[in-house]
Amino acid sequence: MPLKKGAVFFVPFLAILLYWVVHCFILSSANDFILAKKVSQLLQIGGNPYLLILVTGIVGGLAAGISAVFGKQISTFANNK
Repeated sequence: MPLKKGAVFFVPFLAILLYWVVHCFILSSANDFILAKKVSQLLQIGGNPYLLILVTGIVGGLAAGISAVFGKQISTFANNK
């Protein structure tokens, strides 16, 4: 499915962000967010496990969006040769 302009970045970004946040929430809720609370204290974000889940989702989304942009550029370059 070819995407154009800003959608090349934002569709994978939002897809991975949503997937990661839901997946982490399900896994963390099984143990009452014990590990997430400890890791969020180490990262100095106030011991808030929900903020940690959001931050990790944003990092994953950025990686997905940047990868999609690079993939689109490579595809465009290969088609123009």
